[in-house]
Amino acid sequence: MSVLARNFPIMNNDHAGAAKRILLIDDHLAVREGLKLLLAQEDYVVCGEAGSLAETLEWIGSSRANLALLVISLGKENGLECIAKLRKRGIAVLVYSMHEDTETIGKALVAGANGYVSKREQPEVLLTAMADVLEGKYFIGPRTAGVWRDSRHAGIFLAHSRQRLDCAASTGRDKGQV
Repeated sequence: MSVLARNFPIMNNDHAGAAKRILLIDDHLAVREGLKLLLAQEDYVVCGEAGSLAETLEWIGSSRANLALLVISLGKENGLECIAKLRKRGIAVLVYSMHEDTETIGKALVAGANGYVSKREQPEVLLTAMADVLEGKYFIGPRTAGVWRDSRHAGIFLAHSRQRLDCAASTGRDKGQV
């Protein structure tokens, strides 16, 4: 499997080695229920669920999650809007989406997502992505890696990441705080 997984220096790695607490953000209850069954088999704890942006914002402060598994399409709402808020709370974000186009992937990563996995991937890819992101790595699933890597969005994301790291270095802040 050709999965792009690298150490991701921007991620707040405070949760490495901690319990695997997950906040599920998907507007489809059946999808959340299926994910809970899958995650329970792998010793993940679902500490919160949200089906909308409003519900997500309610959970952010109280969920004690290490990782948010986030869809982009929350009904008529855009899940990208809450990535920065999740990251500001030290919660890593893995986008789990039906969208496989380079523009959407690029927007998610520039917004601060730590990884991106297509819903058409095998469950093992999602589980690998979750483990890698919790270890402080950046992850893109194989369905989207080849398309995205060769796009103009990859360069934009890398330039944006470099700018954030330079900002952290110049202000003395931890990279996870940027």
